[in-house]
Amino acid sequence: MAQRARRCLSLYAGPWPNAAESPFWTAQPCGGSGVFLLISRLSGYSPSFTTEVLSAEMMMPCALVHLEQALDRFEAKNPTETFRLVIASVTLFLHGIPTRCLVRLIYDFNDILLDLAGRIQPALEEMPGPEAVFAKQWWTSLHIGIQLGPTYQWVKFGSAKFDPVAAMHRPPADSTEVYRLMRAHRTRIICKKPNCAHRAEPVSKAMMFCRRCALSCHCNAECQKQAWSKGDIPHKGLCNAVDALRRKTGLDNDTLWKDVLTRPGVKAEGLFAQICDTKGVDTAMLEDIAVEIRQHKTAMWVAGVEY
Repeated sequence: MAQRARRCLSLYAGPWPNAAESPFWTAQPCGGSGVFLLISRLSGYSPSFTTEVLSAEMMMPCALVHLEQALDRFEAKNPTETFRLVIASVTLFLHGIPTRCLVRLIYDFNDILLDLAGRIQPALEEMPGPEAVFAKQWWTSLHIGIQLGPTYQWVKFGSAKFDPVAAMHRPPADSTEVYRLMRAHRTRIICKKPNCAHRAEPVSKAMMFCRRCALSCHCNAECQKQAWSKGDIPHKGLCNAVDALRRKTGLDNDTLWKDVLTRPGVKAEGLFAQICDTKGVDTAMLEDIAVEIRQHKTAMWVAGVEY
């Protein structure tokens, strides 16, 4: 039966490694691990499949309970033959989740994931092979990210070039990065209030842009008013930071500011950088804006908004 299961899974997930060749895997796959391994591989072929899987409320709890039980046995000095595969398959499953969905799940299961990220390290130390190296890096990254919260570079999390240490100690944003963040924030024409109650409704009129920063838009005056001071990421933080930048750079004229934000081509980045250098804009002022925009993006993800 186990051989039949391995042959069946290999059609979807590639050849099943032999325990003698790779101690990281077990030769006898358990049902739960096989399911998560299969889901991970199929998700790579179809993003819509991932969305459907994550819409099942029991999927994430099942994955975490599966992992918790394996760690319980490991800590009780009674590990089963499959505990390595459980860690591998659940890690692979979590890694395959789109970042915006993963961030939302992290907020829903924050305490559980933080506990697992700490408990899993001793088990990973006893697991050889490249898969274990990947799992160590992924769980370390997740641990750091949960502790840092919205300021973490979730937008790059899970990519091949992601460096968790660099993400934790990244240098302050420069003028070019801030300009790109502001433009991206402005061009995403959806209500910037994360928990907007009207998001599912058809847009009947143009969005209302904030006249002070010209970056954030809202679907109506009610959302604009509530977003100013309420919620996890109030708009006034970004708005005040941008207003300080405009006054420092002499771009307090609304028409001139919008022209800088919307001017096409890469020359606009150079123009903004030149203005910042000429006016002596310090890195702290630029970093304030970058942090506010990154935190807002995380808040939108947590709210389930494709942003």
